[in-house]
Amino acid sequence: MSVGQLETSLGDAWPGSFNIGAVQLRSLTSDEHARFMSGALKAGDSLPDHSGVLHVDTHPPGIPYPVWFAAFPTRQAGAAYFLKTLDRLSASEWASPTATPSSLATAMYVHHFYEGRHVDDRPWMPARTLPLTPPEQANVEDYAAGIARCLAMVTAGCSEWPYGAAPSTTDT
Repeated sequence: MSVGQLETSLGDAWPGSFNIGAVQLRSLTSDEHARFMSGALKAGDSLPDHSGVLHVDTHPPGIPYPVWFAAFPTRQAGAAYFLKTLDRLSASEWASPTATPSSLATAMYVHHFYEGRHVDDRPWMPARTLPLTPPEQANVEDYAAGIARCLAMVTAGCSEWPYGAAPSTTDT
């Protein structure tokens, strides 16, 4: 959950969407993009079925682009979707008993979970390969440091939770 804490404060950064890890849903259609450019569609707007919320993300070196981020009716649904996405976009590294912030950040970077702020010259798609270039490695080191900071917070929170106690029912 340290990745979810790093990305969206476990969903609290985007109230009401319960998007635990800043998981993107899809790009805008050409019609949606035209509406966004005209101001008829703006950041914070929801899809008609409420499955997504529009936010503006960035590509390095800070180039903004509008994109639909997934939205969920409950925190539990958001967490379940996030874990499936993290599993897919880290080749299950998050679940490895030997995982470290660095190994997780590397697996996530190679599988395009995040981009980072250091500009590199290699194409983003179809896949990143090891060894990473120096700018790519700097992106991984930055992200791993964020995971490590959040891991300390999550670990402290979990150590205070009485094992076996029922989860709070007030936080949907």
